[in-house]
Amino acid sequence: MKKWLGIGLLFFLSACTDVQQLVTHDNAKQQSWLLADSLAGKEFIDYEISLAATERLSVELSSADLGDYFNVIAKADSKPVYTSSTHGNKMSQVIAASGDYIIRVYSSTQPSEQSESADFTLQVQIAEQSKVVKKRMHPSWDADGDGINDCEKDGSCDHTIDYTQPKPKTAN
Repeated sequence: MKKWLGIGLLFFLSACTDVQQLVTHDNAKQQSWLLADSLAGKEFIDYEISLAATERLSVELSSADLGDYFNVIAKADSKPVYTSSTHGNKMSQVIAASGDYIIRVYSSTQPSEQSESADFTLQVQIAEQSKVVKKRMHPSWDADGDGINDCEKDGSCDHTIDYTQPKPKTAN
């Protein structure tokens, strides 16, 4: 199933399941949507969204089923930008390249449980980046090369550290 999130508009590309709730806040700095739906078994639902480089995309999935996850995928090359089964069901990152992206909500429920369905909500937010010049991070702090300091993803940043300097080598 595919759904399209646009600038303040939601277009349904196919209508297997209806969006149960949609709240849109649209202004020059930020747009957000609250989507509610349900998944059964190995089903997945795709939401398509157009993003500009340097916009911050935030997505948070809340589900009654702990086996529900989402991926953010660059549509042009089908590469995942974010995988919540690895990094958690809440993401916020700056988009590196303009284009269309897919937010795929899926269930990892076992085949024996395929007839069961779970309700979920998906909070999606796009925010323009401020014009404030930030210090550049040394590449050694970005192991996966996504432009975001790795400590921001796991919540371990120590703001007494100068991240513009190379990461200290750790003893093995």
